[in-house]
Amino acid sequence: MKTWTKFLVTTSLVAMVAIPLTAGAQAVKPISSVPVEKVEQVKEISNTGTIQQIVHTKQGAYLMFASNEAKQNEDLIRLNFNKNTLVVDQNSKKADLIEALEKGWKVTAKYGPAMTKSLPPQASATKFIVERVEELKAIKSTGVIAEAKDNRLVVVGNSPVILTVTDETVITDAAGKKLDKSALKSNMRIEAEYGPMMTMSMPPMSGAKSIVVLGETARVEGVVAESAKQESDNSRVHIDVKADDKRENDIILNITDETKIVDVYGQELKTSDLTKGVKVVGFHSLMTTRSIPAISNAVLIVVQP
Repeated sequence: MKTWTKFLVTTSLVAMVAIPLTAGAQAVKPISSVPVEKVEQVKEISNTGTIQQIVHTKQGAYLMFASNEAKQNEDLIRLNFNKNTLVVDQNSKKADLIEALEKGWKVTAKYGPAMTKSLPPQASATKFIVERVEELKAIKSTGVIAEAKDNRLVVVGNSPVILTVTDETVITDAAGKKLDKSALKSNMRIEAEYGPMMTMSMPPMSGAKSIVVLGETARVEGVVAESAKQESDNSRVHIDVKADDKRENDIILNITDETKIVDVYGQELKTSDLTKGVKVVGFHSLMTTRSIPAISNAVLIVVQP
C-alpha cells in the first residue's frame, strides 16, 4: 500500500510540474521573433530660392536664404557653410555665391537634416547649385544707313535694324576719333553695336551703344539690265538706274569679295540671284569711271521684293 501511494504521489507531482512548463512554452515567444521597430531616417533637405545676404565671421560664414516656397513675412533660413561646401552651377562647373547674390540668380541649397528651432532657423549647408544665367551680349553688325532722321537710323545689310541714337551713343570714325551726330547721314557705311534688347518688329528697333563711321557710299536704284556676269576673278552687274532704258545714267557694279548681296530681310544671296529684271538698291564706292555706263565697286546690293 505504501508503495502504490508513493508511486501515485510521485506521478502527480511530475504531472503538475509538466503542465505549467508546457503552457509557459506556448505562451512566451522567443525574443528573436519580436520585430525590431523601424526608425525612419530624416533625409537631407533640398530647397530652391535666392540668397539675401552673405556674412563672414571669425567662426566661419553664413548666408540668409529665402526659399521660393516661403510665405510672405516668413523668416529666412540661416545656412552655415565653409570652404569645403560644394558650390557649382547647373552644369556642375564651379560657381560663386557672391556672384549669385549680386545677380539675383536662383540657388538650390542642400542642408540639414538637423535644424535649430531658433528664429531664423539654422542649418549646415552641404551643397549649393547656382542656376547661372548667361548674360546676353550686345550685337555688332555692319551696314549702310538708308535713312537718317530725328535721331533714328534705318540701317540695311545682313542685319537690318532701326537704331535710336542718344547722348549716350559713342560715335567715332575708323581711327577712333570722336564724331557728333551730324556725321550719321544717309548712305554712310557704319559698324554699329546695339542691343541685346530689341523689339519684335521687322526690322527690329534698338538703342545704339556705339557707331563707327566707315565711309560714305553712293546710292542707285533700278533693275538689273543684264544678269550678272563673271569676268576674271570678279563679277559685274549692269544696273538700269530708274529703269528708264537710258545708258547714260546706268552703272555697272563690280562685285568683289567685299560686296554683300542681301534681300530686304538681311538674308544673304548669291551673284546668280541678280538676274535680268530684278529690282535692286545698290550702294557703291564714290569712285566711278567716266565711261558710259559708269563703273564702280559695289559695297552692298539689296534685292527688293
